[in-house]
Amino acid sequence: MTSLGAILTTCNPIYTKEEINHQINATQPKFVVTVEAVRDGVECVTRQYQFVEDVIIIGKSQSGCTNFDDLLQCNGTRVERPNFDSKEQVCLILFSSGTTGLPKGVLLTHYNMVSELSVVIAVEESGMRPGNEVFLNFIPYYHGNGMFLYLLYSLTMGATNIVHPNFDFKRVLGAIQQHKVTFLHLVPPVALRLLMDPIVESFDLSSLHTASCGAAPLGAKQAKDLVEKLKIRTLRQGYGMTELSVIATINPTSNWKHGSVGVVLSNMIAKVVDVETGKVLVHNQSGELCFKGPQVMKGYLNNPKATEETIDKEGWLHTGDIGYFDEDGHVYVIDRLKELIKYNGLQVPPAELESHLLKHPGIADAAVVGVPDLRAGEVPRAYIVIKPGQNISPQDVHEYLKDKVAPYKRLRGGVMFRDSIPKSASGKILRRELKNEILNETKSKL
Repeated sequence: MTSLGAILTTCNPIYTKEEINHQINATQPKFVVTVEAVRDGVECVTRQYQFVEDVIIIGKSQSGCTNFDDLLQCNGTRVERPNFDSKEQVCLILFSSGTTGLPKGVLLTHYNMVSELSVVIAVEESGMRPGNEVFLNFIPYYHGNGMFLYLLYSLTMGATNIVHPNFDFKRVLGAIQQHKVTFLHLVPPVALRLLMDPIVESFDLSSLHTASCGAAPLGAKQAKDLVEKLKIRTLRQGYGMTELSVIATINPTSNWKHGSVGVVLSNMIAKVVDVETGKVLVHNQSGELCFKGPQVMKGYLNNPKATEETIDKEGWLHTGDIGYFDEDGHVYVIDRLKELIKYNGLQVPPAELESHLLKHPGIADAAVVGVPDLRAGEVPRAYIVIKPGQNISPQDVHEYLKDKVAPYKRLRGGVMFRDSIPKSASGKILRRELKNEILNETKSKL
């Protein structure tokens, strides 16, 4: 459908009605495609919008909806392919929180995606066997990594895709053994489990020759240990964000370094700038990572202000991530300026949770930050100021959020009550102060 000029946006099936509403209001789709398991929730939301012309169900036929199988019975009808400018025509709208704030629709054009695919395939050709690879996919297609690696990249490579509807560690190991999987894409929590869980020894994983890890940094020691344990030739780490068509750096097939997220893709340029002055820094000096090239998004959907804050007048996209280049051009990501919390590789925007909390009649103020977690990477924690005369428990807060956000956004880092939220003179939450408190709390337990 995208070849006909249609625009695709993806949505997490475990979103609450409120979250689905946000995305549907933003994108105003004509057609909604879903599966039988989540039909009721989707229909309930879409029924109120006049711009939604039809709900298409994959699976068992449902009254009032179009069945996907019926669409395949086209009787040879030929549809003329329209002419459009690939640099301007949007192909995908994937939602991301960028560096700050609520989730925003990232506009990715056909030009963005073809540019990305062409260079990543060129990088991988020496290490892959087009037409002979077997990929195992447990990363959802609505996620940028799943969309790019498993839907676009793997199909372009002619790879076989083994798709799991959800993550089950034992089933993943069994599938690698059964289907002789050769390429495995990981997120750090799964990589760490492969290292630590003794059940791994019960499965034959010898078919694997390459693994990659993304969505969040994996430490150098863990990367090295995983290569040795799985006996693979390469653990590819990369770095990117939805706004950069998913991938901006990747480890080369040779001379790769543990702990590095690789080198900049060939049709893109990058720089590191001082956070305070904007001065361009030299190698081994840490600053904000910025990228420029054909993979940079067109912008945010209906949000020129956020676009201007992310892409400067010279076309440089400011990532909000802190890192540096070494003398060989390898990139290292060491910190994050942006507010985003990464839970098992999924984005949890603090501003979204804060917005919900501030609507509670008993809450005067709130701030959400990430707490380090060995398995998940980070988990959200809320700091809350209660209104005078109100009595709220942590359990009350958890129950209040339960039906408002998807399970992965819940406050697994806990709920802390305090007299005030640290803020700057302009009213901006000083998350760094809260993170320092968490750091001191962690140190005191050691």
